[in-house]
Amino acid sequence: MASPEEVKDVVDREGSFAIEQLDTFYIENGDKAIWDNEEKIAQNVRSFTESMMLHQFGIEILDKLYENFTHILIRDLARQTEPNKITSIILVLRRNLRLPSP
Repeated sequence: MASPEEVKDVVDREGSFAIEQLDTFYIENGDKAIWDNEEKIAQNVRSFTESMMLHQFGIEILDKLYENFTHILIRDLARQTEPNKITSIILVLRRNLRLPSP
């Protein structure tokens, strides 16, 4: 998963948004058996993030975005051999206004 520094770098390079707030917190994921269905986890994440993503980025990218997220989640959880900490990144973005050219 991306570090807070990597997230900041991507947002800065892309240029459409400015970071208003970036926080991290850690969650002990406990017994790996709880995380045995990565696709179900990805669906749960989509259920509470889709409306935000739809509003900000439009419907065109949603299926591909969550498909990529599922593949990343499956890959990362498959690498875990024991319970560890999950880093959650909370990011508040503000759209940069583009002024019309004179």
